[in-house]
Amino acid sequence: MGHFVAPELVAEACRLHVAYTEQIQLEDPTVYAGGRELVAALRAQGIHTGVLTNKIGDHARAILAHLGLAPQLDLVLGARDCPWRKPAADFTGEALHRLGADSATTCLVGDSPFDLATAANAGMPCFCVTTGTHDEAALRAAGATEVYPDLRSLSAGVFGLRLP
Repeated sequence: MGHFVAPELVAEACRLHVAYTEQIQLEDPTVYAGGRELVAALRAQGIHTGVLTNKIGDHARAILAHLGLAPQLDLVLGARDCPWRKPAADFTGEALHRLGADSATTCLVGDSPFDLATAANAGMPCFCVTTGTHDEAALRAAGATEVYPDLRSLSAGVFGLRLP
């Protein structure tokens, strides 16, 4: 927020932003094509799934519940759930701890340079999709070695899954 308003206005701007987000957050969220199927297929194989986000954790959980994805996730960890945020290694470490997982057997699926840095700081691979605000060139410039146009392509390329 400090990039947008004067320092003395940051606290109030943050309060207003959070209040507005809470009013509109369920108006138009969508699941990216293949997302629901990917999570279900991984869960069917006994693979733990979760969301690690810099969104306020309660907001992320409300959106995922609204979309019907919450029951398919073992963890949703966001801002205010612990002291850290992406790309801090401690944030990912907390998620791994809560999942009973480790970085050697875990990957992160993301769509931003923050996701790449988060995975690198935790010592795990990051498989990128161009479903967010960053295109393939931007993700590769940030260090991505594998970039997919969508979750269906990622599902096939990374997990060997052919989704409907």
